[in-house]
Amino acid sequence: MAAAVVSPGERGRAMGIVGALAPLGGVAGPGIGGLLLANFGWSAIFFVNVPICLLAALLGIFSLRGVRLGDRRSGSAYRQMGGLLRRSQFLWGLLAFFCSVTVAGALYYLLPFDLSGVQHIAPSLAGVVLLCVPLGMGVMGILGGSLTDRYGAKPFILTGSGVLLVGLLMLTLIIQAPTTALNLAWRLLLIGIGIGLFTGPNQTLLMSVGALETMGAASALSNLGARIGSVCGPLALGLTWTFLASFSAQMGIGILVVDGFAVLNLLFAWLGWQYRGDHAASLQRKSLKPQARGDPMQKLFEEGERTMELKIVHPFASRAKGFQEFVVDF
Repeated sequence: MAAAVVSPGERGRAMGIVGALAPLGGVAGPGIGGLLLANFGWSAIFFVNVPICLLAALLGIFSLRGVRLGDRRSGSAYRQMGGLLRRSQFLWGLLAFFCSVTVAGALYYLLPFDLSGVQHIAPSLAGVVLLCVPLGMGVMGILGGSLTDRYGAKPFILTGSGVLLVGLLMLTLIIQAPTTALNLAWRLLLIGIGIGLFTGPNQTLLMSVGALETMGAASALSNLGARIGSVCGPLALGLTWTFLASFSAQMGIGILVVDGFAVLNLLFAWLGWQYRGDHAASLQRKSLKPQARGDPMQKLFEEGERTMELKIVHPFASRAKGFQEFVVDF
């Protein structure tokens, strides 16, 4: 809905804000839950959701009145999902998003073991260190969305994937040996910056692949990928650790598994970029290539002109308005 109620020129900013709020909610939830548990008992954790859900429902009723995602007769949701998955650009972007969420889930599963068992950091300080990842995600999510509206999503998707991989490689170098909290913090902040810079532009791209009517299907597939990724990350580490006896080996091999998902994230992002460039160039050539013999542009194409501007006078315009002029760039 956030992508649908704004203009295409502001979609990147909208998706960046949504991507920034998600990690902040994930961080605030456990902290508020701990306070409720300490002061009111475990039942308060469940009862507090009732007014929150009611508030969310009221906000939805008043803010989304009259909002429609296109024509209801545009086809079933499953048909729309199948159509989106058959588009390579959407599929690669969705797989890249799945890998980024898997990285985040696996990292948050691994880090508490490392902070307590290897780094021996106090729980209060460990919580502050862990905040570096959502901090980077929140700041760069908003900034990345704004930059996407101005310069396009493609460069920031690849840059975010690259920064994420570099941050994880930096973390891999020190995760098996005790180090300072500051040394851990800047590496985790770099990882958060990479995830935030990738997520907003990539979500904008996923929402923009199809028509307005397919945004609901695109959002459903994106959320499904996020939910599966959040489960697959800890699951992959848990299965790997069952075959390793020593704690040091579990940390070392575990971070390599996380690195592997980051490599896949960068690979899928690059494949999506490659397809987008090739597909756009193919469509442009197909639309501009002259078909009829004797066409005045035929000679220009045969000579291999790269960049030019040609003004054509169209003789089939309305008689009242005279001739119509238009410009073709190729």
